[in-house]
Amino acid sequence: MYDVQNPLLLSGHSLVQPDLVVSHLRAGLLENEHIQGEDVALLIEVSDSSYRYDREDKYKLYVSAGIPVYVIVNLNQRKAEIYTQPEGNGYQQEETTDVSFTALALEIRLSDILPKA
Repeated sequence: MYDVQNPLLLSGHSLVQPDLVVSHLRAGLLENEHIQGEDVALLIEVSDSSYRYDREDKYKLYVSAGIPVYVIVNLNQRKAEIYTQPEGNGYQQEETTDVSFTALALEIRLSDILPKA
């Protein structure tokens, strides 16, 4: 299941609106419940002026919620930052690419998703 710009409940007090979430399907989600951190398989933020907020504030929220794959598509730099393996206060694996990345066994080419230069 995927969701675009709808609320994601990370804790009793954190409700964020990521740009794209791919989640595991469970019965409650079909009954209008919010997606929760443990439901998420992949989360993508598309950043331009929001880059600092996505890289600092949301990064901390997502790692503490155990989001397994967090991707920031940085429109200004025309790059993707891929964060995996959340542990403690950070992600153990970090990768930056300007070509493509693999998430959930899918290859995503930046040239297919970024606006033409």
